[in-house]
Amino acid sequence: MLGLVLLLCFVFKIHISVGRLAARIAHRIEELNNLPTVMAEDLKIKAQIELRALRLLNFQRQLRTEVSVLLFTYKNIGHV
Repeated sequence: MLGLVLLLCFVFKIHISVGRLAARIAHRIEELNNLPTVMAEDLKIKAQIELRALRLLNFQRQLRTEVSVLLFTYKNIGHV
């Protein structure tokens, strides 16, 4: 029983950490979207690169999840 409680606490802490990270990423995307239009070209390029990288994070996370599910499914089908 204590192990289950510890596991739930651990999962809850991870969930909070993931939520905080997602909030920080969303805030940074908002900051990058609201940058002034007139700025040095090199800074503008760096901001665009960072913005595109941050936008790709959700897609990468979703893709990793789908691949993991498929691998788990195919691995278990072989053992049936």
